[in-house]
Amino acid sequence: MNKILLSWALVLGLCFTACSDKDSSRSDFVEAEKYFAVKDFGSALVFAQNSYKKDPSFINAKILEGKVYFFEGDYEQAYKFFKKLTRKVERSQDALLYLIRTCLELDKLDEAEKLIKDGLKFNSSDWQLYYLYSVLEGKRGNQDKRLAFCRKSRTLLTASEKLYVELAEIYLTLGLKSNAVSYLEQAKLVSAEPALIDSLIQQIKTGGAM
Repeated sequence: MNKILLSWALVLGLCFTACSDKDSSRSDFVEAEKYFAVKDFGSALVFAQNSYKKDPSFINAKILEGKVYFFEGDYEQAYKFFKKLTRKVERSQDALLYLIRTCLELDKLDEAEKLIKDGLKFNSSDWQLYYLYSVLEGKRGNQDKRLAFCRKSRTLLTASEKLYVELAEIYLTLGLKSNAVSYLEQAKLVSAEPALIDSLIQQIKTGGAM
């Protein structure tokens, strides 16, 4: 009986430790984002690294570390970092996008194009990939292609906003306000009129309709 109780105590202890580490990891990540937002990249890096150490499954913390290298202008370090990360974490769109951006900064244009094409195979509706394609063609001096990819990016961006708003309306009709707000938050990120989307979010939060 004592052995059983001891086993349960150990299990509960491990679970408590794991939960505590994850909570602490998220707290560090929030701090990292705050410092990143005000361009205190040194502090952001420390908190991002601490967040990942406490929870190695929390990939957002790792991506934020790479973003620090990128925005500090250390493109060689950012390139090595995101190259390794995209091999370790398959289908991480954020990591892929930053790897492409880094390649463009380093004029690794052929590699950037290959990465864009690979990304489009799995997500042909991502406006960001087409935008980066337009940047790539601009660097090559191909203005016609640059314009074409830029237009494609804009079309998909507009479509994404409409889709998010429509999904929000569906969830609101079903009475799932939190889901509706979540999709409107995503719409706000790609909207040309974020203030309008934000007003819709506030209406829902205060009990109104869209």
